[in-house]
Amino acid sequence: KISPSVMSDILSQIVTKRREDVREAKTKQSLDQLRTSLQDRDKDKHVHPISVMRRVRQAGSLAIMGEIKRASPSKGQLAHASFDLPSQVHDYVHAGVAVISVLTEPTWFKGSLQDMAAARKVAEQQGLGPFFRPAILRKDFIIDRYQLYEARLHGADTVLLIVAAFQEGVDKTAQLSGDERALDLKHLADLIAESRELGMEPLVEVATDKEMTIALQQGAKFIGINNRNLHNLDVNTDTTRTILSGVDMQKHRNVIFCALSGIKSRQDAQRMEEAGVHAVLVGEALMEAPYAPWKVKELKGPGRALPTLVKICGIKDTMAAANAVHCGADMIGLVFAEGSHRKISEVQAKDIVRTIHATRAGSSPVSFPQRQHGAQGDPCRWFATWAEEIANQARQKKALVVGVFANQSPEYVNKVAESVGLDLIQLSGTEDVPSQATYVRPVLKAVHVADDTTLEALMETTSKFAGKAVGVLLDTKDPQALGGTGKAFDWKGASTLAARWPIGLAGGLGPDNISRAVLSVRPFLVDVSSGVETERSKDPAKVEMFISSAKFPFDLEHETTRTEAKRIRRESIEAKIAEDPLAGYFPARFGDFGGRFVPETLVEPLEQLERAYWEASHDPAFHAQVEQLYKHYVHRPTPLYYAKQLTEAVRARAQKGEGSSSRPGLDNDPAFYSGPDRGARIWLKREDLTHTGSHKINNAIAQALLAMRLGKKRIIAETGAGQHGVATATACAMLGLECIVYMGGDDTRRQ
Repeated sequence: KISPSVMSDILSQIVTKRREDVREAKTKQSLDQLRTSLQDRDKDKHVHPISVMRRVRQAGSLAIMGEIKRASPSKGQLAHASFDLPSQVHDYVHAGVAVISVLTEPTWFKGSLQDMAAARKVAEQQGLGPFFRPAILRKDFIIDRYQLYEARLHGADTVLLIVAAFQEGVDKTAQLSGDERALDLKHLADLIAESRELGMEPLVEVATDKEMTIALQQGAKFIGINNRNLHNLDVNTDTTRTILSGVDMQKHRNVIFCALSGIKSRQDAQRMEEAGVHAVLVGEALMEAPYAPWKVKELKGPGRALPTLVKICGIKDTMAAANAVHCGADMIGLVFAEGSHRKISEVQAKDIVRTIHATRAGSSPVSFPQRQHGAQGDPCRWFATWAEEIANQARQKKALVVGVFANQSPEYVNKVAESVGLDLIQLSGTEDVPSQATYVRPVLKAVHVADDTTLEALMETTSKFAGKAVGVLLDTKDPQALGGTGKAFDWKGASTLAARWPIGLAGGLGPDNISRAVLSVRPFLVDVSSGVETERSKDPAKVEMFISSAKFPFDLEHETTRTEAKRIRRESIEAKIAEDPLAGYFPARFGDFGGRFVPETLVEPLEQLERAYWEASHDPAFHAQVEQLYKHYVHRPTPLYYAKQLTEAVRARAQKGEGSSSRPGLDNDPAFYSGPDRGARIWLKREDLTHTGSHKINNAIAQALLAMRLGKKRIIAETGAGQHGVATATACAMLGLECIVYMGGDDTRRQ
């Protein structure tokens, strides 16, 4: 921790120390050796950097940049310094952060390049692919080109360049040696250029009007405004607004502006957004949050999606339980409440629990930690901490077993929980929860909501369970039953409450409305029973559709989805296409000079289509819509079929020496074709099993969704053999679009 007496010279101290660090690093591995290592690593295209500009724009109106930080000069070692880095990165990825900033400065911030490499590895392991994973930022005091190569070799997609470090006088006492350079604006310009050559668009940090002018003159495209003064470490969140007020935003509309430091709440983030920034970097507020995804949700404001847990309740047999787990259910609900037609015996319950335990490691109930850290009086912290814990356990165990009770004694509830092996207890009656210690398992408490229940009453009722129940589940109030009625309540109050702390949602949910519920309320848990039943039995198709729709919600008629689908602002689309390397190929489809061989009247519609395609291809919500329909409507992925008889026939001919290779000399290569292995093995990709019987439906579905995105009402298609026409008509019928199919007379007769 830096004392106040020397705080005013902190930037110079850090820069001087980093020069020493770089010199020492060069004695262990020269710049040429570093380059060679990077060239070897870059042979694998999967390790290439992704575009940080594109990731920030993908995030919508306000991107969140999450930070990994162990210490700071002003506070010294932070309380969360012993955090688990993989878990933190995992939470950041699933929270939807656009960038993960990793401090790699070792002396004052206790960071390392190994931290950054680990963060990159964990981010890649989350299965999002290079297109959607967060960009990795090396946050350090970069003063030498050597550090750029270090950054790339350890997985960075972008680096931080601080304009203040290149101002006159920062390293006035430095004794330069070898290839070291003075910290001046020419050196800054060279580092920006070399960073770009390495595939990293740098984040150029400014803290004054003068530094902003320098950054813009240097051609910076990604600029961060630090609300912290690097000379004395004071924070002033008005810095961003003041500096941006002097920037010609129209002239510099292609530049992405970010706010750095001092952002702790939604109010802070909203002020930054109103000032004109595209992203905010959040460090300690996220690191200290009990559950990072919920803090990200708070910072971004209402209307942003988070992963939702799904509970399938009222399971009565092992087959239904196995199907629900297979489809991705996070919880299985077993009803022990008296009077319910879904009530099962302890013997039945034990059989179901054994089936569920067979799908996860270990057969004992989940061991949840006891929460005694003072969060009981804070509903947000309490429920968010438990939401994190439950979500983590559900991910590790595949599915948790929840016993549902109503107005039954704690003694009976505890006896059943111990006997059956429940992971959680749900109390769905009017009973209270005296304390966390009353029950042998953590408790989810149902709160019944009537049409006239006010938000104030809802907040008061749910908040009193903080410190007692691990979560609250809002269900419909019905005088005839305590749950499972299939009736929904007004979600307006639930949506407002969910913005404050995690809640569960039940009552009247089903495959037809779960997407709308998730998009409207953003619950951390949804609970369904009758909504996935046919004739009082769990319907496997409804269960699968419900779970998939809850996990990947979309509703073509819901305004929230339309808004999400247009998050990338249209006024800057030209800048995005210019920045995106793939989009850069669009203008040159017809040779070196471009051009479109179409009538003039079609030029504008084609440009609209081109832009809409680019937007959709960069929009996770659009991808989710397409994948949902592929899985549940088209029936993809289609299977591979081993054509055994055809393979045997071909291989028999090959072994007799019949037929020849299409590749010269291959027939004479004994390593390629020899003995019983001579001849091809033939597999058929069964695209004929898709809905409508051919692969045509694959692109017809996505094209129809793109047309709706453009606001079109009618689709016109041409077809020869007829399959494309059938697929187009089918997609349009499903999405409610008018469709006209033209087919030539000769084609009609031939078919």
